[in-house]
Amino acid sequence: KKAEEAAGPSVTEMEKSFRPAGFFSEVKYESLNVCEPLKRALKEHKFETLTEIQAKAIPHLLDGKDVLAAAKTGSGKTLAFLVPAIDLLYNVKF
Repeated sequence: KKAEEAAGPSVTEMEKSFRPAGFFSEVKYESLNVCEPLKRALKEHKFETLTEIQAKAIPHLLDGKDVLAAAKTGSGKTLAFLVPAIDLLYNVKF
């Protein structure tokens, strides 16, 4: 636990200090139905809470559906695309 504290604040904590209310959702990365190595990597890099665009897009992408989304720069669209893509590549043993 002390090693985590020494590493500094999480990405979510830092971003909440300067992001507007409503930017983050209530969904946690640990609750996503993705492979364990991906969950571990997200946790190690201090990703905790999904943004609104991620919470709305990732579940549909994990279900194999197409998603068309528009959101401001810096809202997390790229990670919303990458999390399901990395999970898919891991599961097909790419």
